[in-house]
Amino acid sequence: MSAVLEAVSSLELHVGLLAGALAVGAVALVPPARRQPVTVVTGAMAVALALSMFDAPWAAAGVLCLAAAVPLRDQTPRISLFALGALGLALSTPSPTAGLFLAAAIVVAAPALGDVVSARGPALTAALLAVSVAGIWAAVPDTEEILLVGGTLALPLLFTIAGGLDRLAVAWSLPASAAVVGPVVWAAVHGGRGRPGSMVGGVACLGLLLVEPAARRITLTPASTRTPATLVVVLLAVQVAVVAAASRIAATHTAVGPAALVSAAALTAGTLVVSLALVALPRR
Repeated sequence: MSAVLEAVSSLELHVGLLAGALAVGAVALVPPARRQPVTVVTGAMAVALALSMFDAPWAAAGVLCLAAAVPLRDQTPRISLFALGALGLALSTPSPTAGLFLAAAIVVAAPALGDVVSARGPALTAALLAVSVAGIWAAVPDTEEILLVGGTLALPLLFTIAGGLDRLAVAWSLPASAAVVGPVVWAAVHGGRGRPGSMVGGVACLGLLLVEPAARRITLTPASTRTPATLVVVLLAVQVAVVAAASRIAATHTAVGPAALVSAAALTAGTLVVSLALVALPRR
């Protein structure tokens, strides 16, 4: 309980909440005819995060590069900015190995997140991501970064869970996914610098945002944003279970090896349970 109270009263969380409020408010300032909520929200979040990362200039530059790729349509500049963004975040990590792990995690997580958004809709994806952020906070020994990132994401996630992006008919993209998941992965890796195993467990807290697409492909289930209520409950329950295992078991290991084994087991179990649910439950 004391850890929760300390987190609630932390400056990083308050700065993040203010940044997130500005990001959501920025949507209302854009004329409806030109409104691109994902671009506005990710851009405002990135600028606010970058300004807050005064002690991590490489990370700030990386976040801005990822956000700058969101409104672009040409593939070449998009890929270039994506690579520069991942590089900037990687260079802010405590070691080259951690940097490589972070870059690889972004490369895997960004398209997976976009796949989940396309298949399950922004609202359910936002709920899954909220569970992940809470798990990362519980997993890493240094929570300043995840409090800042989580605070920034809090109001945009609530806005999305309430159906805000659904009502605005938003078109999602890979750069948008990278702009959202990149800072989350950075917070997990940077916050776990004092206990390497928690870096692995923290990233594994993404849970179904990493493996739900694999479960759909295993069961040959078509994508549908109209997810049945029963399946929504199952997905959220499995996400909580996977995140609990990653944050409270895998992340407690100091060594990377045991943390990776536990994380892999949790993600594999989550994939199998979701696969069974997709086969057993009605799809409509």
